[in-house]
Amino acid sequence: MEFLQGGRPAGLDIALAQALGRDLGVGVKIVNGALDALLPGLASGRYDLVLSALTDTAERQRDVDLIDYFRSGFALVVRRADRMTIKGLDDLTGRVVAVQQGTAARDHLAGLGPQKPKIRAFATADEVYADVTKGGSDACLDDYPVAVRTVADHATLAVTGRQIAPRPCGIAVAKSKPALRDAVRASLDRLIMEGSYEKILGTWGVTAGAVTRAKINGGS
Repeated sequence: MEFLQGGRPAGLDIALAQALGRDLGVGVKIVNGALDALLPGLASGRYDLVLSALTDTAERQRDVDLIDYFRSGFALVVRRADRMTIKGLDDLTGRVVAVQQGTAARDHLAGLGPQKPKIRAFATADEVYADVTKGGSDACLDDYPVAVRTVADHATLAVTGRQIAPRPCGIAVAKSKPALRDAVRASLDRLIMEGSYEKILGTWGVTAGAVTRAKINGGS
């Protein structure tokens, strides 16, 4: 969704922010910051918007308004040769699935009940994908955009099936700025209608996360 490429910000969130700026006729300055400092920075006026793959939740809605622009859940990654036999969570019973320690993906698998797969947890994402590549695990579960980006660099791996448990991500706007919120929402709707939005998602390979219209505070 956002990362540094050659020392410069890149990714879906960056491209979308720039497209919104062009549509609204304003300059866009991208500022990189720690996740836990983004919403405080919005409240203090340091930022006008926060566009950083923030999940739209009822808890966040108490402090900010969120313009939903993407739906992101988990993706199941397998060796390319196994795509036809492992297509979703129902195909994981009795199999081994790699996850990164302390992630929501691990919690999701652990909550599947008695039919959940055997979980192998690793300290880093690199270890997770390496274990699937060499056959130590049958699959791995990761955030959908991360999985798409990662398999693009691994010819033997592929995302299989649909997104799992997708939730809306929102552009955060201070509640004290309803005019800005409404302008950005209208701009996003224009980008969706004219097709620019879908092209941006296609560039980053994440069209499965597309929304059909911009909602405000649509998460729960």
